[in-house]
Amino acid sequence: MLSWGVTVAVRGQGRQLMNGNGILDRQNGRSVPPLMASASPVFPHVPFDPADPPTELSAFDALGLTCPNYTSMAGRVLFSWLFGGDHIRRIKSWCSDSPASAAFQRVCELLSAPPSDAAQWGAGATVFDVKRPDGKGHDRLVVLGSEAMGEGHMAVIVLRESRVRIYATESAPRDKMYATVMRILGDELGTMVWHHDRNWLSSLEVSPNTSRCTIM
Repeated sequence: MLSWGVTVAVRGQGRQLMNGNGILDRQNGRSVPPLMASASPVFPHVPFDPADPPTELSAFDALGLTCPNYTSMAGRVLFSWLFGGDHIRRIKSWCSDSPASAAFQRVCELLSAPPSDAAQWGAGATVFDVKRPDGKGHDRLVVLGSEAMGEGHMAVIVLRESRVRIYATESAPRDKMYATVMRILGDELGTMVWHHDRNWLSSLEVSPNTSRCTIM
């Protein structure tokens, strides 16, 4: 499992991310995420796997977020630790309030693309999803390891309805990251994110007033 054996630093002390069935969330401490006994209605197209079942994040988030499997939950928690430290830097952020724009619609397409679509994400990519119970909030982490970014490097593309963030370990000029972003996001959205990024307040919550795309 992704999180087994991982140690994180808490107030200068190393603590195991996993301890039995409990996982250490960066903001809310250690808790045991509820596992679902059947396929989640929030992810109707994801087959139920009893060895990797849909997992709720109610213990970590008042919105009651749901992941399609335990692996996505562990990935989300693990990368919240990485994003909060010095392991990987946010290098680009972009958002749009124009649902009719091609870039906005491209984000919708990427959120609805199957996580296993190798043609879309490329070799060395792993996709982690999380949604609100009403299906109106969807975060997707596209994690790119050394196979995609080169030995010793990694990158994460965070997709949310109308928003994109990019984290990377590669130093400037980040040619490898640029090529990967353009391949995955497409020319129009990739250009907007890379050349017209703007800062926005980072949050894992989705505002009720946020423009949304419809995920089928």
